[in-house]
Amino acid sequence: MSWLLTLLVLLIFAGLLYLFKQPKNFTVKRCINTQQPTDVAFNKIRDLPSWKDWSPWLMHEPDANLNYSEGPKEIGGHYSWKGEMIGEGTLTHVAFSAPTQIQQKIEFLKPFKSKADITWDFTENENGCEICWSMQSKLPFFFRFLTAKMTATIGNDYELGLAMLKGKLEQSSSHPNIIFDGITTLEDQRGLHRRFSGDIEQMKQSLSGLFSEMMEEIKQENLTAEDFPVTIYHQSKPKVNPTWFEVDAFVPISDGPQERTAKLPGGKYFKVTLLGEYEFLKLAWHSAFANLQMKGYKFDWPRVPFEAYENYPTEVDHPNQIKTTIYIPVK
Repeated sequence: MSWLLTLLVLLIFAGLLYLFKQPKNFTVKRCINTQQPTDVAFNKIRDLPSWKDWSPWLMHEPDANLNYSEGPKEIGGHYSWKGEMIGEGTLTHVAFSAPTQIQQKIEFLKPFKSKADITWDFTENENGCEICWSMQSKLPFFFRFLTAKMTATIGNDYELGLAMLKGKLEQSSSHPNIIFDGITTLEDQRGLHRRFSGDIEQMKQSLSGLFSEMMEEIKQENLTAEDFPVTIYHQSKPKVNPTWFEVDAFVPISDGPQERTAKLPGGKYFKVTLLGEYEFLKLAWHSAFANLQMKGYKFDWPRVPFEAYENYPTEVDHPNQIKTTIYIPVK
């Protein structure tokens, strides 16, 4: 028994040493350019009631309870939120340096208590201005192992929020619109497929060629494409290389020899729709999994997630009309 106790002590010591070496403070910063001048962007951010239109968190629970102080555009003005999915907290204006900076503080009450300092910087440039959104915070000692994950998650939220904010500042700009459709049931599908594995940038270049190759094969052999082309995500290595993927380009067909086709299994899926350019797909997947977790659905590991392309960029009048649907298998 003594050696078990010794091993336990060593493991606890190693864990504490690991936590001690992790940074207690972390910073997240993301920026975007807009054609609007600094004063327009500044006034948009200071107008707290406008946040519900572009917040990357309120989009998950649009009917959450929101309360605003008197003078929500002034120093000391604040708004509070309370929801079953997004928790509870308050955001407060601390200082203005019009029209170049806004300082805020945010206090979370649920799902756990924490505080952070928020800074907005607005820098004029030849095309309008650059908007930078940053957060400075820290995690309790026993939660420091979450620093890297928190930084990445908040970074994705900030990127999405800024992209949607740009859509409010510039109505005609390219920006994402993400719709959480909810649970749907799909039938099994068979189709032609081509496997790709590698870096995400290589994948972007290769997929269009793979789809073109399969569509030409369908045409030459008088087969029938039954539904939208699909990218099936088999594997990723986020801890080793977050940009590496193994995917199938997949085109459902209603005929043709089975030995040349693969099956995309049906069942219950969580569906999310992205209206916008493909460059926003990373943020749409991030939001889809976040919403899935908030709603308590469980990922069904034996099956694979996929995205379906319901139209093509050449078929629409504006990039915001490009429609991609995400399907995540759930139990």
